[in-house]
Amino acid sequence: MCAHNPSHNKRRITTILAALLSTLAVLMPTFRSMASTPEAQGYVEFKFNERTVWVDQPFQVNVDVVNAEDWELPRIPEIDGMTSQVLPNPRSSTYTQIINGQVSSRTTQTYTIEFTPTRSGVIEIPPIEVMVDGKMFQSKAWKVVANTSEPGEFLLVEVVGIPGEGYVGQPIDLTLNIWVEVFRDRANRVTLSEGDMWSLVNAKSSQLGIFEEALLKLERQRKRPRGIETTRDDNVYYVYQLRMTRHPVMAGKIDPGDIRIVVNYPEGVGMQRDLFGRREFTLTGSRPISREASIEPLEIKPLPTEGRPENFTGAVGRFTVRANARPTDAAVGDPITLSYEITDENAQAPSDLANLRPPALRDVDALKEFRIPDDPTTGTVEGRVKVFTETLRPTEPTITEIPAIPFSFFDPSLERYVTVRSQPIPLSVSPSERLNLDAVLPSMEGVRRNSDGTPLTLVEGSLRANAPINQALLADHRPALGTGILVASIAPPIGFVAVMLWKRRQRLRLENPDMVRASQARRTASAQLSGKDKGPEDVFMALSGLVSARMHLQEGTMTAREAVASARSGGIDEETLQELDALLRTCESSRYARTDSPGDGETDLAQRARALLGPLDRLRPAKGERS
Repeated sequence: MCAHNPSHNKRRITTILAALLSTLAVLMPTFRSMASTPEAQGYVEFKFNERTVWVDQPFQVNVDVVNAEDWELPRIPEIDGMTSQVLPNPRSSTYTQIINGQVSSRTTQTYTIEFTPTRSGVIEIPPIEVMVDGKMFQSKAWKVVANTSEPGEFLLVEVVGIPGEGYVGQPIDLTLNIWVEVFRDRANRVTLSEGDMWSLVNAKSSQLGIFEEALLKLERQRKRPRGIETTRDDNVYYVYQLRMTRHPVMAGKIDPGDIRIVVNYPEGVGMQRDLFGRREFTLTGSRPISREASIEPLEIKPLPTEGRPENFTGAVGRFTVRANARPTDAAVGDPITLSYEITDENAQAPSDLANLRPPALRDVDALKEFRIPDDPTTGTVEGRVKVFTETLRPTEPTITEIPAIPFSFFDPSLERYVTVRSQPIPLSVSPSERLNLDAVLPSMEGVRRNSDGTPLTLVEGSLRANAPINQALLADHRPALGTGILVASIAPPIGFVAVMLWKRRQRLRLENPDMVRASQARRTASAQLSGKDKGPEDVFMALSGLVSARMHLQEGTMTAREAVASARSGGIDEETLQELDALLRTCESSRYARTDSPGDGETDLAQRARALLGPLDRLRPAKGERS
């Protein structure tokens, strides 16, 4: 046997490697030049990456159109067992390199084709065609194996409402529970954390219905749902929750929308070490699983009409009220600021305070001795408290207090209407001071005296002529007026008067918008009632809007009782008044018990409303009406 020197072998290997590196350095520009040859004209690259796919789960194929001046969208033939579509908004990129003074550029337009298998088994994707610069390019046929991925017990999705049934306007807490089974690799002794498992939820492929808003809100805050470890049927899950609060406006079932959750559930975990020698775990495989949400029935009932107070404004829940006023010492006619606070006392979800309406102070009999503005205040919301501020003016010095002000609401837990009242506020009202005109202005006798106190003397008679009267002076020397002179004389004043009248009309329209709105009220109401499928809400808004416009009141704030009272003060006849009262109360009741589709009864409401437009258009606000 022949023995070799180890050092000699190392030197020999080093020499061979140096020679190879030198050869590669010389040939590299040639290789790059050869690689850049296709860039001289447009061509297409097809990138298929998937061999195993999953039923009902999309996968993508990229088509790169390179260095083309003119091209068409990829043409995809119909495929048995698979759907396909070219996604919009292709990506564009440009790459430039300089080698040995040669500049080469690559411009790429990338189209993404999304395929979705609809059955399991082997599916062949036929050649995809792309026309580029007048030349047709085709991909090779590609086969994939579509497997069915059953979620089993790995994923559970449910929507729960608290309470399970409620009333119109009642706050309902809706919760989306996503149960993902904890993954454990016993061989590597690895258990994925709740953060790792949430990262496997495919939010882009999932459908979240109304809960999408809650997830987007968390993402804007750079947060995510926290998983709570829970045991269910001997399996350990991370439960992720998304919450929403809804205030239903109509009776029926709550529809949370289409909800389907997709998770790329792991099949295995591999272990490797980073640069510092620490162990890192990576997924060796995963499969998509999806499940639609199971939704418990959430029935919403209409508010009952029996026992509904006259001053009910639509509040649903449980509330307390408090009132305060300042100043409490005032004269007749002085303004007093009343603050009326309504506090939401619901134990669970908060009420819809933004749309909470104030009590109708003008309908409170105990406040008849106060002047109250026609326009109700909108109020401000601070947490669970809404504050309404109003200005009261006492009209009599005998007033000793602001009486208790009632507020009615429907309590779902008691299933009945409840009325609460604020505490009376003591007042001290003094008579208003009167101005003595005699102390300010002199009497008529004093007017007839001059400054030194002597009486004025009336001199009767006329001036005496200082020259004899000439008959020529008495002759009529007025020239005769012709038609032209007459027209020229009259036209400027008439034009001036016309311009002044037009300007006055424009000024009156600007200064009196209520008069303009009243003149257009009937036409506006008729337009609201025109067309088909006009429900009780449309009828109520048309009639109440007509009454408020004719009576110069704020639009959109009237109840049925307020509209009837305003119409009575406007001089409407009793028969029309009774019909208006019945029609508005029917419409207002339908607000809390309406259905999804209009019926014949609602069509009759619209016809009855049109018959009232003429009489209501003759309403006039009474003089001296308090404001």
